[in-house]
Amino acid sequence: MNRRDNFSTRNGHGPDLHTPITIRNDVPDDLRGLIIDLAYENGIKHDALRSMVCRRLRVAPDTRNNWGPDSIDREIRDLLVACPWFYIYDLIEAIAFHLETDNYREFGAEFENEINEFFMTRGVGWKLEKGKIVFRGDEGLDRILAVAATTENLNGYLTASNELHEAIKDLSRRPTPDVTGAIQHAMASLECVARDLTDSKETLGTWLKRNREEFPPPLADITEKLWGYASNHGRHLKEAEAAKLEEAELILGICATLGSYLANKGNPRGNSQGNAFPPVGSS
Repeated sequence: MNRRDNFSTRNGHGPDLHTPITIRNDVPDDLRGLIIDLAYENGIKHDALRSMVCRRLRVAPDTRNNWGPDSIDREIRDLLVACPWFYIYDLIEAIAFHLETDNYREFGAEFENEINEFFMTRGVGWKLEKGKIVFRGDEGLDRILAVAATTENLNGYLTASNELHEAIKDLSRRPTPDVTGAIQHAMASLECVARDLTDSKETLGTWLKRNREEFPPPLADITEKLWGYASNHGRHLKEAEAAKLEEAELILGICATLGSYLANKGNPRGNSQGNAFPPVGSS
């Protein structure tokens, strides 16, 4: 039976999906066993799963001693208990890819739902999306990014939307997120929308001086200070001023919100359909 048809789901009961994010460069111990069980539940055979695990860990399967399902299962579990945490996320991606084949495609969405529900209930700062483990912010940030990307796409600001996705990819880098790159892409997204709004090629800093009326006061002042902060921490970086992950998340959320606001003010005039812009802060 599909778990989405069980009692708790039918009657609106379930775990708390709003657990604060506390885990990024690690995995909960029980995730190591859970992904094995989920792989079996979604149709993957023992020998196929062992092949995926051994390939990713660069070890040879113990085919001389482990032939039956029970012994193969023990081998898989022993390998996953001992492996570094980041290989667990790699294996989740490998399983998701395997489930995208014609024989298993019907199980792919269920596997993704199960993994993401576990991540949310355990405060894991990642999510499985289209077969890739990507950065997950708190509920508010994720909602802001989703709304902003949809708004910008609907209004034709494709470059701006892509910059948001690039910022998320930078925060998703393992084992160390590219905080500087995320800030640069976040500001570039806002800059793209601002340029298109007035058919300009100015940097965001110059644009703000000429178009302060595009934001209700005092948002123009706040945006100008945001630009200055991002220039110092994203472009003119000094070692002592390296931004933290939490600060990059804040910049990304603010830029997404402001970009969504500007995108709703009017349609673009030709720049967002793929034209390349100079890096944020360049002349």
